[in-house]
This record gives sequence, structure tokens and C-alpha cells, in this order.
Amino acid sequence: MRRHPKAGFAAFALLLLGALAIARGQSYFRVDSAPTGLDAADALLSLTLWGWVWIAGGVLAIVAVRCPRVLVAASAVMIAVNVVWIASFLIAWASGDNDRGYVSAISYGHGLLSWLVVPWMVNHVRAYEEARCSETDG
Repeated sequence: MRRHPKAGFAAFALLLLGALAIARGQSYFRVDSAPTGLDAADALLSLTLWGWVWIAGGVLAIVAVRCPRVLVAASAVMIAVNVVWIASFLIAWASGDNDRGYVSAISYGHGLLSWLVVPWMVNHVRAYEEARCSETDG
């Protein structure tokens, strides 16, 4: 079976997003108090628990490279956590607690966009390969 030209890139992008999520998650284990801007997120769950959420999403993303069924779960976790971070920084900015909270929100918006685009690309590549496989089998 001929591989889709973007198959390697799609897998690499998913691995990279997973690794970055794990790195971010572990960074919250060493935080004594919520950084300015994450007070709203910290009010929902402790940053240590949020760290585990980031790590779980990252692990699911890495597993999804070989087990496509978990891609939806990985995407859901990572989209949700990015939305919470965006909202938390925007709340801090709007309330005057963090004058540059909107900048952090924009950065997490890029992360959110990545979690919308990369899973779509991975699914597109898989659908292409499955269609090619069924053409050669039939």
C-alpha cells in the first residue's frame, strides 16, 4: 500500500503535540501558587490535578499515533484544557489582574488551533490510506 505523502508529518505532529502537553503538565507540579492569570483554572482544580490532565491528554495523543480510536479522547481533553487556559487568562486580563493576560490567551489559542488542525489532518491521512487499501483489495 502506498502511504499518503503527509502520513509521516501527521504522525510527527501528533507525537510533538503529545510531548509538549506532557512537558507542560509536569511543569505544574512545581508551582506553589497559581501564576497570575491561572487563578480561574486553579479555582476549578488544583494546578497539580491540571498537570495530570495535560499529561493524560499528551499520553493519549502519543498512543493515538498507533491506536486511532483514542484520537477523539486526546483531542477532547486537549481542546478542553486549552479552552480553560484561554478563559482563565482572559478573565484575569478583563478583571485587571494581568495586564498581558490576553497575550497568554492568544498563545493558548494557537495551541487550541493545533489541536483542531492536527487531528483533522491525521484523520484525513487515515481515510485516504483506508480508501487506497480498499481499492487494492477490491
